[in-house]
Amino acid sequence: MGTDEATASDSRTAEFLDVEATARSVAARLTKLDEESNRYTAAATNLDEAAAATRELAASVREVGEYASKALDVVASAGGPEIVAKLGNLENQQVTQSDALMKKVGLAVYLSGAAAVLALVATIVALAR
Repeated sequence: MGTDEATASDSRTAEFLDVEATARSVAARLTKLDEESNRYTAAATNLDEAAAATRELAASVREVGEYASKALDVVASAGGPEIVAKLGNLENQQVTQSDALMKKVGLAVYLSGAAAVLALVATIVALAR
């Protein structure tokens, strides 16, 4: 083999190495593209799940709104202002009864104190004799 054959062989080797480097670069880019594609697929799946959850939430909110509307209709038909007035009357009665009970408790405390004083006086008188 001569110098021409060695040069041709070196040229083919260099060309093969260039093709191999290009193939490795293409393979790396394809791997990166595949990874990006998987991320986009996962993101799309997450968005689909979020959209479904949002639709479920909207349906639940609508259902709560319908129940609230029905409840307001019941209150209105029962006479909302009358209910509020009756609750006010009950509150006034409760305050009045609470005040009366506190006066009775105060009187009971006073009477028990007076009874203790009388018992003490009776004891002192008994001891003094």
